[in-house]
Amino acid sequence: MRKQQGTLKLSMISLLVVGTLLGCGGGGDESSGASDDSSNSNTVGGETPASNSDITDTLFTNTNVDCEQYTGDYTSNVEDIQRSASFTGTISVQSSGTHCIVQSNGIPNHDFNDESASFATNVSEQSQQYEFNASPSASATVTELSLPVSEAILLNGVKVDLLAAACYGVGNEKTGCDQDQIDNPWRFDPMSSLNRFGTDEHHAHVQPDGTYHYHGNPMAMFEQDCEGGEPSPVIGFAADGFPIYGSCYRDPADGVVKAATSSYQLKSGIRQAVTGYTTPSCWRQCGE
Repeated sequence: MRKQQGTLKLSMISLLVVGTLLGCGGGGDESSGASDDSSNSNTVGGETPASNSDITDTLFTNTNVDCEQYTGDYTSNVEDIQRSASFTGTISVQSSGTHCIVQSNGIPNHDFNDESASFATNVSEQSQQYEFNASPSASATVTELSLPVSEAILLNGVKVDLLAAACYGVGNEKTGCDQDQIDNPWRFDPMSSLNRFGTDEHHAHVQPDGTYHYHGNPMAMFEQDCEGGEPSPVIGFAADGFPIYGSCYRDPADGVVKAATSSYQLKSGIRQAVTGYTTPSCWRQCGE
């Protein structure tokens, strides 16, 4: 819900927060965006990745945590379903030795804008650049999320934004709740259908400048059905340089591959007023 600068150097951010976001959706409805048998299963990344590789509908397989192992140029040919418009996605991953640099036009490697979506703006090609540490280390302090900084870039060239620039009682409740209101306690969750953010089956929608971006599990890039399968591959990198995996993991307790689930729980009771902000009552849940 915010504009992406043409060139953006990603700053430090908590891996745990981003990793949890992308892991939470792994146990969702398989009919909603899960890749079918016609999808490719090409390996993306390796010691000598092929230049100009086509990654359309590819299920990624590489689990290497080194971003330099994904260097190369990749393309995809996809469709905006509702508009019947064709797009070519481009992403280039390069290394400077100390940092990895990702350049992308922001078009995913899968079709988008299915019939479940209601995009406020049409998707358009962008000119984006992201740079992050190639050898990250855990920080002793946590960097808070912020609206000007995207939290991750996935290996299909689409960014991840955890926060929406939308809060209860601010503007049209779709935009306008920017960094100056970062402490607003009533920021909307774009993943909830109650908030009507118009996301497609890939948990993505469009910013006012035409940037397609995810708010959760992309429902692509890795096998969504974890049962009886293998642990998920690396599908992107967080702003601090740590890898992001899909939601299938091998439980160390029994060695079985399982789907990660969120620990998120709704609080019970009445919302407590916070000075300086408009407090919602029961709002849409009560039919208001």
